Amino acid sequence: MQKRFIDIEKKYLASISFLPLLDPYFRSAAYWFQNDITALIFFSISLYFFNDISLKITNHLSISKNEIFKKTSLIFIFSALAFYTKQNYIFFTIFLFFFNLIKIRTSFYYIYSCILNLLLYLPFFIYIYFFKNLTPGVASEDLIIFSLQNSLIFFSFVSFYFFPLIIFQFNIKSINQKENIKLFITSILLFVIMLFFFDYNSSLGGGVYYKISKILLDNFFIFYLMSFIGLLMFLFITRIDLLNNLLIFIPIFIFINLVRIPYQEYFAIFFFYIFFIIMSKNIASDIFINFEKKYFFSFVYFIIFLLGSILYNLLNLKEFI
Repeated sequence: MQKRFIDIEKKYLASISFLPLLDPYFRSAAYWFQNDITALIFFSISLYFFNDISLKITNHLSISKNEIFKKTSLIFIFSALAFYTKQNYIFFTIFLFFFNLIKIRTSFYYIYSCILNLLLYLPFFIYIYFFKNLTPGVASEDLIIFSLQNSLIFFSFVSFYFFPLIIFQFNIKSINQKENIKLFITSILLFVIMLFFFDYNSSLGGGVYYKISKILLDNFFIFYLMSFIGLLMFLFITRIDLLNNLLIFIPIFIFINLVRIPYQEYFAIFFFYIFFIIMSKNIASDIFINFEKKYFFSFVYFIIFLLGSILYNLLNLKEFI
């Protein structure tokens, strides 16, 4: 992250790096040293090489073909290792594949990327062929044909993690009134469509806002509200940098709508890395303006989340969902 934000004080970057430690999913995985942590290590290494090469391409710095092939190979190899450790990391490989195809406009590189990824994921394709399943330990009934039934849950995840980080820069004055109206109307129309497909009623998964809404009100009001805000925020940030911001979330959106029970932990552990390393830099860097106020709010927000998750388990609040 220091390479990307060279003009930001190190103490601010160190403070931001502390936030994932407050996430209960991260803490649980780290305590039990689950495969999430091993996957995160591989993911971080892949991000290191990705950040290095993407900065050079974005800033139009000279980069040799040998360096491109070497570093993109390392990116794909470590992202594949992350995938084989934890299958929901497939989103990053998909993002990398299309991102590099768009940014590195060389026909030979297209062929090379296809062959390399085919070889890396050949064991996975063989596994699917023989076992008729996508991942080990996941029953086939846990996977569904793509449907929009979990879309609102996806946007509630987005809302939960975006809210403390971009709420202060969600400044509608920076966009003209006509665009504001279009954005709001588009959000309403998409929300209504997704609401039509929403059919989820389980004590498992669903995310924080789903559980809060069911426990406090015994209905979906809070969940619907935060899902709509998440959709609004999503449309706002994807218009800022269509390539990075949109490409990184399309695979996650598809993944969430392929599982019968969407857990927030699928999204949680690597969200901070997505926000500060992959997404549009002008979105992420805004948090460092008036940093103390924004960081204090974010810190309190995730502290409350951590304490709430402890109470949820201690009081067995799942029974009220």
